[in-house]
Amino acid sequence: MANARMKLFLRYIHDHYTEHISLADIAKSANVSESETLRCFKLCMQMTPYRYLLELRLERAAKLLRETDEPVTNIADMVGFSQVSYFGKCFKTKTGYSPKEYRE
Repeated sequence: MANARMKLFLRYIHDHYTEHISLADIAKSANVSESETLRCFKLCMQMTPYRYLLELRLERAAKLLRETDEPVTNIADMVGFSQVSYFGKCFKTKTGYSPKEYRE
């Protein structure tokens, strides 16, 4: 049961990661409560839905930084960050490099 729910959660996140996503949105995608969503994520993924979403966004951003010449501001927006400064902070925490340094 948890695996079927996880597939729905993950499909929703992958389809909507560029948008603002709340825990309620993710829960609604599998017709379960927010607490059940958290429980399933922690059990199956050993992380919260927010952590998974953040990791996905940063992974996609890294790919765009490597493969395109898009400005960092555009990439941040393209992967779902509303503030470029927060994107930069999260990216540096994950990679050890600012987005600009990573691209070079």
